[in-house]
Amino acid sequence: MVEIQGTERVLASGRDVSERKEAETRFQTIVERINAGVMLLPEGEVEPEYLNPVSEELTGISVEELYDPNTFVEHIHPEDRKGTSTT
Repeated sequence: MVEIQGTERVLASGRDVSERKEAETRFQTIVERINAGVMLLPEGEVEPEYLNPVSEELTGISVEELYDPNTFVEHIHPEDRKGTSTT
């Protein structure tokens, strides 16, 4: 609520996000169908944000297990683990 010339008014704003939604849908379709493992891993994190179904096929490890940071780190080559942490 805002007051304009002594009268309380509702202030609202909006934005068309349909292009972004379409782009997200296209991206999801691609990563779900591509014949390659896709992982979204936020910078500095060891817990994946997203793993596509092919990740399980390629690794032999269930996607649910790969979402567990401890399991994920266990499958990183020891020389590449520097800088990773599950805390």
